[in-house]
Amino acid sequence: MHVEGVRVEELVGKVAEYLRSAGCARIALPKSPFLERLGVAEGLKRAGFEMKTWEQMTLDELYDFDCGVTDVYAAVAETGSLVVKSSPEHGRALSLVPAVHVAIVEPKNLVGDLVDLFEKLGRDGGGATIITGPSKTADIEMDLVVGVHGPGKVQIFLLR
Repeated sequence: MHVEGVRVEELVGKVAEYLRSAGCARIALPKSPFLERLGVAEGLKRAGFEMKTWEQMTLDELYDFDCGVTDVYAAVAETGSLVVKSSPEHGRALSLVPAVHVAIVEPKNLVGDLVDLFEKLGRDGGGATIITGPSKTADIEMDLVVGVHGPGKVQIFLLR
C-alpha cells in the first residue's frame, strides 16, 4: 500500500493522475456522501474516466472495472490498515474485486490501534473488512504472488 497526503483541493487531480499511471479507465465507486462532497465522481468523469456507482451495477459487472475508489470507515495508524464497512450503497466488493483499490481517508477516521478500532466498531455495530495491503500468497512452491485474491495495488490518499 502506498500513502500520499493531499489537500482537499488537489485530491481529484491526484486521483486522476494516479489512475492514468495505473492504466485504469473504468472506475467503480460507492454511493458516498463524503465522496460526493469532494466531487470525486464528477471530477473523474470530466477527466475522461468511465464511472459507475455500486447501486448501478451487479457484482458480476464489477469484475469488468479496473479500479474501485472508496472512502473508509476507519484507518488504523499502528497497523496501516484500512477498514471498510459494507452497506447497500457501499458494497465491500468495491475494495476487493478490481485490480486497483484507491482509498480516500479523512483524518477524523484515523484510529490509533486495533483496540480503538474494535471500540469504535462496538459502538457503531456491523461487520467490517480490514485491509492490510494488496492480496498476496506464497502457498505454491513458496513463490510470492501479488493480486491473486483481490487488488494488486492499494493507493491511499490521506486528506490534510
